[in-house]
Amino acid sequence: STFSDSHAIFYVRELPVISAIVPFHGPANGRNNITLSGSGFASSPSPLCKCGQELVLPVFVQPDEVVCNAPRNDVGHKSIDVAFSNDGIDWTNSLSYSYFPAIDVID
Repeated sequence: STFSDSHAIFYVRELPVISAIVPFHGPANGRNNITLSGSGFASSPSPLCKCGQELVLPVFVQPDEVVCNAPRNDVGHKSIDVAFSNDGIDWTNSLSYSYFPAIDVID
């Protein structure tokens, strides 16, 4: 066996957990903020939100809150799973976000 005498530093963080999503629904044209509450969110170099199959860059608010922008839903899914990752590898549990048809206001 060969061993290295180099010194490596490893950081261990708790896995993030989502406990709430607000709002839990929004318009199919997207562009509205989804606030994820929970624990273990880190202001890291590569955080991501997964909204259905789409990856979205989140805004870190504090260790128990991040904000993701809901993507447009042209596919017709009525709901998607939303999850968070501090590193793009390990993902939280997911919570459901539902879409409703966008309403056009005509003057």
